[in-house]
Amino acid sequence: MFFLLTAAGGLAVGVVSAAMYKWTDENGTVYYSDKMPMEAQKSEKTVLDRQGRTVKHIESEKQYLRRLEEENKKKEDGEEKPTVYENRDRALTLSYLTENDIDLARDRAVHVLDGQIESAAAVIEQLEARQEKLLQRQEAGQTIPEGELKKLHADMESRRNTMTRYYGERQKVIEKYEADKKRWRELKVIEEQRLREKEAEKIRKN
Repeated sequence: MFFLLTAAGGLAVGVVSAAMYKWTDENGTVYYSDKMPMEAQKSEKTVLDRQGRTVKHIESEKQYLRRLEEENKKKEDGEEKPTVYENRDRALTLSYLTENDIDLARDRAVHVLDGQIESAAAVIEQLEARQEKLLQRQEAGQTIPEGELKKLHADMESRRNTMTRYYGERQKVIEKYEADKKRWRELKVIEEQRLREKEAEKIRKN
């Protein structure tokens, strides 16, 4: 489900029937969607409930990095500096509202590597076809460019090594996002426990 509303005004096409994301692109166009689209991963976003009320505000990547830098500086000036793990946890909770958001980010990164793998495979196929033609000419007693077969073989080996590297990077990306998802779940449990304790404390005081 996807809706668009220009910044100048106008009604969204459709009705907000479930929790949705709202974000604005660099041209000032406002979008609504029931899923986090890839192009909005780094943008500032607002989460709306079924009545269109704001549930949560998600910072853009630039806003988060700027705020993180300011917080770190304050801690350096008088408090203990946050650890790398604390910064990572904060980034996870601010960047992703649901597990599906993490999956979308993973798919986007994997898609880029898949494109590179397909491109390398296509070049290898062309080189193999060229090699086959040269071998056929050689078997027929025809003259072929000196060193051409050796050059083709070296080029194919290089391309195959590149593909192997891409496959390795692809697996690392998948593992990285799976680890992020696992930690995100843990942080959600911690957050829910903290909220329950806070609510219990409020009840005791009352």
